[in-house]
Amino acid sequence: MTASRYMPTPHLRRFAAELSQLHTAAKIGADQLKQQTGVSPATLHRVLTARTCPQRRTVVALLDTYGTGELRRNAIFALHAKAMMEQAELRNYPPDLPAQYVTYMTYEAAARQLLNFEAQFVPGLLQTPEYTRATIQGVRPTISPPTLHRRVEARVKRQARLTGDHPLQLAVIMDEAALWREVGGPLVMCAQLRHLREAAAQPNITLQVVPYSAGAHPGMIGTFAVLRFPDPDDPDVAYIDSSMETPFFLDGDADLLRYSATFADLQRVALTPDDSLALIATATIKFAHKEENA
Repeated sequence: MTASRYMPTPHLRRFAAELSQLHTAAKIGADQLKQQTGVSPATLHRVLTARTCPQRRTVVALLDTYGTGELRRNAIFALHAKAMMEQAELRNYPPDLPAQYVTYMTYEAAARQLLNFEAQFVPGLLQTPEYTRATIQGVRPTISPPTLHRRVEARVKRQARLTGDHPLQLAVIMDEAALWREVGGPLVMCAQLRHLREAAAQPNITLQVVPYSAGAHPGMIGTFAVLRFPDPDDPDVAYIDSSMETPFFLDGDADLLRYSATFADLQRVALTPDDSLALIATATIKFAHKEENA
């Protein structure tokens, strides 16, 4: 399993992969490279494994040593500039947002398609602010109001990817339990379930529900997401979220195949999109009646 609690941002990952190819092709030893560029073996390792984003002068020294042609140099400089911008954007996020979550947001922003299974809650990209607030408060009862506000803002900001000229293609499967778990009270649930039905009407969103009648199912391993990107040179990434431990990333071929296959299995056991919407409508009516009788 190729698992990591650190994951480079999308453009940093591509930049490092390009440099790694050049380094391998050049067949230059670490000592010789240090003499020619001043880049230590330890620093080079961090650069080639996307553990750090180097300064431009370091990139220039490496490309000069590798004898890189102008066209490829320009492409690598462009990647490096985007990677530097991503690193700057990361620093703009509030420091109390978990690093893994912030990194995930950069991948979500760059992705063309997201396959998401949620075992406990309504998926974050489809949550109303009120539902988000109630969810975070329920999971972290001692959270401070300012931190809560920033967490809600961050989740709402992510939802901008669902609209625009090139919206994220979102395929969501959620367990039926998320429809009936009363998060925030009947009024919040009514609004949330209506929002789900409205979201499912968008052409870039597919929503399915795994019913209780499915019994034990592949999604019982927990919440996960598989992200796919526009550029074929960018390999897929899986993001695993568990209440038992810190979320982490997987980028090994075997792991990605396993989670993609798990999602396909879930699509088969889940209700069709139309039947899922019918079940959501039933849950909405239930909470509406509860609110009326409150």
